[in-house]
Amino acid sequence: MLLVLVPGSTHAQIVVVGDATRTYSTAFVERLQALLPSVTTRTAESYQAYRSQNVTPPPKLFIALGAEALRDVLVTSRSTTPGQSVSTATPVLSLLTTQDQYATIVKTVKVASSLGAVSALYGDPDPAIQLRLIQATFRRPVSVGVWATSDTAPTVTKLQTLAAALDITLVVENVALDGDRVAIAEVARATSAHIEVDAWLALPDAAIFNASNLKTILLVTYARSQPVFGFTATMVTAGAAASAWVPPAMLANDVAEMYRAIARGAEIANPRYSSHFDVVVNESVLRSLSLPVAQTLKQMRRAP
Repeated sequence: MLLVLVPGSTHAQIVVVGDATRTYSTAFVERLQALLPSVTTRTAESYQAYRSQNVTPPPKLFIALGAEALRDVLVTSRSTTPGQSVSTATPVLSLLTTQDQYATIVKTVKVASSLGAVSALYGDPDPAIQLRLIQATFRRPVSVGVWATSDTAPTVTKLQTLAAALDITLVVENVALDGDRVAIAEVARATSAHIEVDAWLALPDAAIFNASNLKTILLVTYARSQPVFGFTATMVTAGAAASAWVPPAMLANDVAEMYRAIARGAEIANPRYSSHFDVVVNESVLRSLSLPVAQTLKQMRRAP
């Protein structure tokens, strides 16, 4: 059961800001509570909801679930309420936010003086791990395609460096936006232009991967025997070949480790990908493409 804010607690506290009612978030909070039984883990829909309760003592850590919650914490915390008890050293940890989203938010939003350092465990899979999954799938020199927009340009730049180090040929296909989305015809054009690609790596970009486009993208690439390596377990269920992902229990383990370091007086760790991850595979897709490597990919997981 999730705890709500209760004024006057004297225990060490973590405040989780954002929608904690979703299945993943609920499982994460419950696991975090189990890992840190002496710490009160509280949830609040927004930073304003937290402030209105005047909870004491100030939390040891704010956790922002998603990009919207991170922006809310950073923006709303600029103002203070008379009598509000806010620690000037309370750090903020962003979860469920991609590396590109996090970089954009912290670059454009001034961090309030009422907060400590801001960091993140990125919500998207580590691209180095994703490339290694593709490499392990084919077990030969491989060519990997990436659909890119301006929103994912920083990640693409890093991918180019990673691919070179792994001796992977990376084919970047920039797709044009139509408003705030990429038309499926544009994605189909980009895909058709690269018959030499062995597989496609999907980056978390809602302009490309959305309810309107996803099914068609997976069908077009499957028809060309070009598996897509997705960025969520849900995407793999929909027809992508495989993806690394961080289950809520593993994420809670990483956060608990970070919290214990903070409680000992350390600064919050620098932004990074989670230390632990699982690998989800679509065995049917892999088998139909004559890629019987499901067990090999699953064994690449990194458990606590």
